[in-house]
Amino acid sequence: MISEKSIRLLSEIGLLDIASIVEMQQEMELYTSMSFSERMDYLISELYQRKMDAKYKGLMSRAHLRYRNAAIQDIVYRNRGFSKDDIAGISDPSFIKKGHNLILRGPVGSGKTYLACAIANTVGIFRGFRVLYLRCPEFLENISNLEPLVFRKYIKRLAGFQILILDEWLTNPLSDEQTAALLELLELRERAQVSSFFCTLYQTDQWLGLLGGGVLAESCIERIIYHAK
Repeated sequence: MISEKSIRLLSEIGLLDIASIVEMQQEMELYTSMSFSERMDYLISELYQRKMDAKYKGLMSRAHLRYRNAAIQDIVYRNRGFSKDDIAGISDPSFIKKGHNLILRGPVGSGKTYLACAIANTVGIFRGFRVLYLRCPEFLENISNLEPLVFRKYIKRLAGFQILILDEWLTNPLSDEQTAALLELLELRERAQVSSFFCTLYQTDQWLGLLGGGVLAESCIERIIYHAK
């Protein structure tokens, strides 16, 4: 048995799992006949798996996905307007690492949000990427009446996610102030070379009017579609 002193020391350095793994090995006859190096291999493997599981659960909890269990392997392709080859092209980790954006357009109930969550979960969270699901109306509500310093902190936080899902994209027309705030976010995310997913009802050629027209609207659209699939 591991001594109380060793358990205390492991606890202090955040490795208490090691104690529970060793005690588990001591209780199972399978491990008693193994050499020290073999038991260490199993210990390291089990510890790694526990840490990865905890990391995945943490990333999933903070992502706030609309569909937490969405997965690429569960996507139904029949009569959906896209194929497995289409999904294969955007389900490679390099798609995220290169900071490509994804535009998912379709009518209400077509599965845009599920597809975005499936890709973000399977390709993103599963590989350790930081993901956040955020409805566009919620984003606009969050930034309303924020003090400049608080606004900058919030925008910088959103810019740090390797995948940001903006659902219900441009459901309602934006004011000039809202478009300017959105441009700040898109600018930071473009600099960081991170991916944004846009779930929308509208074709991109309809976005200009919804963003209020003018230079700010054009700048927003350019930063989205230049790196988009």
